[in-house]
Amino acid sequence: MLLHRDIKPENILLRDDGTPVLIDFGAVRSAVATHTQSVGSASPVASSAFAVVSHGYSPPEQYDPTARMVGTVSDIYGLAATLYFALTGAPPPAAPSRQFADPLVALASSTDLAGKGYRVAFLAAIDHALALDPRQRPQSAVEFRRALGVTEPTRTPQPAPRPVPVAPPPRPVPQPAPSATAPTVIGRPVPTPPADGAPIPPPQARRGSIAPILVAALVAFVVATAGGWWALVEAPRRAEAIRVEQEVREAGQRKAETEKRQRLEAERQAEERRKVEEDERIRAERLAEERKKAEAERQRMIEENQAREARRAEEDRRRVQAEKQAEDQRKAEEERQRLAAEKQAEERRRQEEERRKAEEDRRRVLAEKQAAERRAAEKEAEDRRKASKPKPEPEKRVATPAGDPSSCLRKAKSMWIGGAWGAVAVGDSNCGFSWGFPQKALAEARALDECRKRTSNCRIVATHPN
Repeated sequence: MLLHRDIKPENILLRDDGTPVLIDFGAVRSAVATHTQSVGSASPVASSAFAVVSHGYSPPEQYDPTARMVGTVSDIYGLAATLYFALTGAPPPAAPSRQFADPLVALASSTDLAGKGYRVAFLAAIDHALALDPRQRPQSAVEFRRALGVTEPTRTPQPAPRPVPVAPPPRPVPQPAPSATAPTVIGRPVPTPPADGAPIPPPQARRGSIAPILVAALVAFVVATAGGWWALVEAPRRAEAIRVEQEVREAGQRKAETEKRQRLEAERQAEERRKVEEDERIRAERLAEERKKAEAERQRMIEENQAREARRAEEDRRRVQAEKQAEDQRKAEEERQRLAAEKQAEERRRQEEERRKAEEDRRRVLAEKQAAERRAAEKEAEDRRKASKPKPEPEKRVATPAGDPSSCLRKAKSMWIGGAWGAVAVGDSNCGFSWGFPQKALAEARALDECRKRTSNCRIVATHPN
């Protein structure tokens, strides 16, 4: 049994008269080579590394090189997949993808194909031949053809070479024995029947056949009238001589006719051989021309496939390039939006910082104003208190030693506001302090200024908050 194992649209060509031709028997040669290797090898692995598949057209058993169910049903699957492609324009899903959730759309349930005039039984036969289980498909090409409703094609019989008839050897002609009552016929030989199938030779003139009869009759008459002496002695001798001469003449004629028949038969056989050789030559030239056309068509299809693949690759390259450009533009737009958002956020932070600083300055000015008012009130109260008290005797005042900021600290702590910066500066004989500043440096600078107004060698000894 010869299997193709790779039936698909790419391996089918159409002649000029519309008849299909199945080509590319490479899978058959590979399978035969693998089978020969496995028979001649002692290892069973020799044939386990061979699998010829075409996705969409190969049955599931063909994906496993060790499967034993590859047979006629496998080629029937490939033929049904080719018919599926011819009807729908796309091959069936690959057999491995149909093992669990079969995505194959049954042709018999397609309303489009039914509307185009295809018989439901014809479509159902294709669905039946695409079954994953080999035992559920048609088991022979005849069964599949009958299921499709296709009549068996008529085959034109090839003229067989006619057998060359061989002329049989000439059959001996029996000679009747002479009798006393029967008349003796001289010079009338019994004709030899022609061989079966050989042409009947035309009658030829028999020279000398009438004269011997007349002579014999005359001799017989003379002998009869003379009393029978001559008939008893001379007539038999003359009759025997005439018979022998006639037999020799007939034998030569038969030999010439036999040679002529053999020569004509040889010429006929030579002409038939020449015709057979001419038919074989014409048939060989026609087959060579068909093979040449099939090869040219296959080469054209290969070039078309290559051109189609090149166009598809170019389209994919352009698509990828366009997607990349779109992605770059999207990233650039996202970066621009991010920078704009950061700039807006930075601007909001700057405005918020300015508002906060303005608020701190306002609070500081307000705190300084309140502190000035408190100092003025305290000074006024101190002046009134001093004016109301009797003047004590003058005492000798002792300057606050340098580095002893206890008195300034006590006074500064009573003035410091929570959350704002303040500082204490101590000099040789006096001190200075500040409060309500938004920054530490401003508070220290103000405290040093207050201290320097009263004494020298001022330095910062405390800050708030600390």
